[in-house]
Amino acid sequence: MKARHTPLRHQPIADGLQALPGEWGLVGNYVWQGAAKTAARSIETGRLVAYQPAGSFEAQVRIGSEGDALVYARYIGTGEVAA
Repeated sequence: MKARHTPLRHQPIADGLQALPGEWGLVGNYVWQGAAKTAARSIETGRLVAYQPAGSFEAQVRIGSEGDALVYARYIGTGEVAA
């Protein structure tokens, strides 16, 4: 039986991704694909506060060699133009 997912501290992960715009980084390893898909969607929509505003991060689920679902994300910015 696979171990349960350990809760993540998303703010340090989001901060690290913002420091490297456009670079994909591992957010977490999920036992269930459904949970990974929910996490990826929550990152993209800004439902997870660390990844706000909505649309400033892209996320995707990749399947690891052990069959676990890996969530990767990257910071793409807010689309705002500085005046």
